[in-house]
Amino acid sequence: MNIKKQKTSDILYRYLYNILSRKKGLLGYDQTKIIFLNALEDYFDNSIDIHVLSSVSTTIYYDFSKPSGFDISSSFGQLGNLLNETSELEWLSKNNGESEVKVILEKLQKYLDENKHLLLNENVE
Repeated sequence: MNIKKQKTSDILYRYLYNILSRKKGLLGYDQTKIIFLNALEDYFDNSIDIHVLSSVSTTIYYDFSKPSGFDISSSFGQLGNLLNETSELEWLSKNNGESEVKVILEKLQKYLDENKHLLLNENVE
């Protein structure tokens, strides 16, 4: 039998993704915020590109945190709105939306700066 070698982190991510995408709304506000802040930190540290940031935000917004009939933007306030805007970044960057991208990135940097202290203590329930 040929077993394809995979990294443990990739396997665990796949398991987590399967659980979260089936149980929409499983992530609460605090967990969503920490994941998003980690993605922002990685983006502004140049560890991920705008495509990955946009994809992560899209996945969080539409697959992990938004159950059917649940409006994450109104329930999660600023976090929900930023996730929604960030999910559009890649499209905007490819379709002459440079000015909108700049405005969104400035908002994201400010949000990260205001909340970065939360990454120092990631004990989130």
